[in-house]
Amino acid sequence: MMYSVPEISCEHCVNAITAELDQVPGVTSIDVDVDAKLVTVIGGESIAILRAIDEAGYDASRQRGAAAAEQQLDDGVVRVTKWTFPPGTETGPHVHAFDYVVVPVTDGELTIETDDTSAVAPITIGVSYQRGKGVAHNVANDGDTTVAFVEVELLDR
Repeated sequence: MMYSVPEISCEHCVNAITAELDQVPGVTSIDVDVDAKLVTVIGGESIAILRAIDEAGYDASRQRGAAAAEQQLDDGVVRVTKWTFPPGTETGPHVHAFDYVVVPVTDGELTIETDDTSAVAPITIGVSYQRGKGVAHNVANDGDTTVAFVEVELLDR
């Protein structure tokens, strides 16, 4: 996962950030690019990483790419979209306009972010779940492997 840290300017910054990130459980790799003002971290939970960078005295924000959405069907009754999340991607914040069913096509973990919380949610191939319209969240892959699911929206008729 990549984090933008605009205040990075020197080796002291690198050492301070690295020292804090070394304390985060699960972190296996840290790369600080002073010129790009980016910190790339493999492993660990995103919230803990942001807190560690804050503890080092710097403001950070996540830098994620867009997950791939492939619409497979929209017949006026249902809309079927395959979502593929390579590591470091997200849907972006959104509100669901329709009830929906999620059918995982890979095993994995996704980070579900709301205005108030962030939680890691495991998904298992073929173990479907449903949610009602009005759900507001961002779905992200902060892990190291690609995760995918099919979303079936039940359109209002």
